[in-house]
Amino acid sequence: MINAGLIVILAVTMLLSLCACNKKEQASSQEAETKTDALKVESDTESAKPQDEPAVREAASIYDFTVKSWDGEDISLKNYQGKTVLIVNTAIACGFTPQYEGLEAVYQKYHEKGLEILDFPCNQFGAQAPGTDEEIHQFRAEQYKLSFPQFAKIDVNGEQAAPLYQYLVSLKGFAGFDPESELSPVLDKVLSKDHPDYKETPDIKWNFTKFLFDKNGKFIDRYEPTTTPEMLDKIIEKVISESSR
Repeated sequence: MINAGLIVILAVTMLLSLCACNKKEQASSQEAETKTDALKVESDTESAKPQDEPAVREAASIYDFTVKSWDGEDISLKNYQGKTVLIVNTAIACGFTPQYEGLEAVYQKYHEKGLEILDFPCNQFGAQAPGTDEEIHQFRAEQYKLSFPQFAKIDVNGEQAAPLYQYLVSLKGFAGFDPESELSPVLDKVLSKDHPDYKETPDIKWNFTKFLFDKNGKFIDRYEPTTTPEMLDKIIEKVISESSR
């Protein structure tokens, strides 16, 4: 159980991180407005979009995507056919980072039965995934001794969102935080500060949002950060059991 003091600390941490992130975004916006080649940038961006968007529109499953590992290798998600897959966007300096421990426990429990957990660091939420992919990999190994695969840091929201994540949010949008979690009010306060309508959009809301697929690639469900790995244990066990029949 998380006590009230810790909840306040997490709330302050999230708010301060969000404010810092907002200041950086404002500075970047002002600088962009002064660039004389803005029209060229816009033109280049538009010409680049068709390369990614058709792949997202035409994707039939997660197996249609190729992603980069933390050390730069192209990895086809077809490699995970026949596996139960849990995809998670993570951060190393977040109030939810201790979920790494629960994820590793679930991975150790079900890996031999076909579970794979795919870790995608993302720095979009309060800049809580700083550092290079190598530094994040080192943190994972030293602090949590994680054995499930880590991929390259990506964006999960916005124009630069990875095609995989554009596909994931198209499967199921935001359906609310766990009302019984003591951290739900904290997240609501942080998110509603600048985005009062955040509940109405399908994008990823914070670190440690999870998407579960059975071994046939069938989408099972989306779970928000307030759904812990421990809460997913029996769900994963059931998915493995039912898809093996």
